[in-house]
Amino acid sequence: MPEFLSALEQGSNHERAHAMTTATTVSPAIRDVLRFMEENLAEPLTLAQLARICDLSVYRFATVFRQETGIPPHQYLCRLRILHAQELLRQGTSPATAAMESGFFDQSHLSRHFKRFCGLTPGRFAAQAC
Repeated sequence: MPEFLSALEQGSNHERAHAMTTATTVSPAIRDVLRFMEENLAEPLTLAQLARICDLSVYRFATVFRQETGIPPHQYLCRLRILHAQELLRQGTSPATAAMESGFFDQSHLSRHFKRFCGLTPGRFAAQAC
């Protein structure tokens, strides 16, 4: 498993986000995609758009991305968005606003992914963070 995935399970959100984008096992082309994803996580991103950054077909991009990161692009993007939402929730942002600013369609979309990744709802997370 790439080192950044194990770093996701420990450390602060800043450390986890940094680990996700600086893995040494990732090629420069995929690293460019990771950086683009982090900079544009609130935008709707498509596989075709990400594949163009690497100058690969969508199928080849998805394969290479998964080989180098250990997870599919969509799952990686969801994790980035969750980390961003966590930071917003810690700052006192409402779950609905955190959802929109993190690139989720609505609060229920955030809640579904947040609970799967963190094991608790955004509201509970925010209550525990305060």
